[in-house]
Amino acid sequence: MDTRRTHLTVRVAIALSVLLLFTAPCQARKTPKTVTHLPAEVLTAKSIYLDCDAFMLDTPFLVTQRIKQWGRFRIENNPDKADLVLVISSIESHTAVLYVRDPPRRKVFWTTTAYGGTIPGRCMQLIDLFRQRIEDDEASLRQSQPAP
Repeated sequence: MDTRRTHLTVRVAIALSVLLLFTAPCQARKTPKTVTHLPAEVLTAKSIYLDCDAFMLDTPFLVTQRIKQWGRFRIENNPDKADLVLVISSIESHTAVLYVRDPPRRKVFWTTTAYGGTIPGRCMQLIDLFRQRIEDDEASLRQSQPAP
């Protein structure tokens, strides 16, 4: 019985040593993640078309109100007249996804996901995340420009 305990202790010590040996070099090699900015098409856009699945009758209205409160974009009724299309859809019962795309080519510029909460709450969160991303990118770009 004593030899079993000794063998178990030795095995645990070896496993911990191996774990420490392999995780330390991996951590040392991590490089900072480079942050890419949203493309100019997104940062210079003036109008959007909202394609919001009718999860609930009031959700598209609430999302439109949130965008209007932001005051950055004019909302178009025709996707062909908009600079960007914001597509909000549900992929699971507690998940909503926002795709920011180009109207004519359907190229996706950026996407984000919101989890949990109510359907309108998730959709509002998606708009807030998009707003935050644009504002962060603009602030970062302003800081990186040389002073006049």
